[in-house]
Amino acid sequence: MNTMEHEKVEQLQGSNEQVKRDQTVKVIQRYCRDVRMRLDKYLEEWNLYENVNVAVKYLLSRPLLLAAVIAVTAAIGIPVVCFTLFAIITIACTFTGFILIEGSILAVGTLVLCGVLLSIVTTIVMIAACLAIAYYISLRVYAIFKGL
Repeated sequence: MNTMEHEKVEQLQGSNEQVKRDQTVKVIQRYCRDVRMRLDKYLEEWNLYENVNVAVKYLLSRPLLLAAVIAVTAAIGIPVVCFTLFAIITIACTFTGFILIEGSILAVGTLVLCGVLLSIVTTIVMIAACLAIAYYISLRVYAIFKGL
């Protein structure tokens, strides 16, 4: 069974949400595995592992050069790591702040809307009650004058 038929079989299985989630996870895992296999293949074709081993052996034989490489790597890497952490923390704080502020605004807006609607309903009920009482009183007054 080739890959295309295998994907069709997976898509035809149940319409349950859990099955769909599992299928999505399997597809993502398959893509990640394919990418990893291709990356390993290219690294082996380019002899990267052997070249890195040769470079490490060379640096281990010259400690002063190794210290210089470590110092330069740290000098370049620390600002990059700090900037990346700053960007990630800023995004997280922005998202959290937005959610908190948006939730507060929605809560205040809901309270104001409920207050306005409650006052309108209360006013309509009071006016209707006053009109009903006025109608009842006018019927009684009419009955009294009719009876005289």
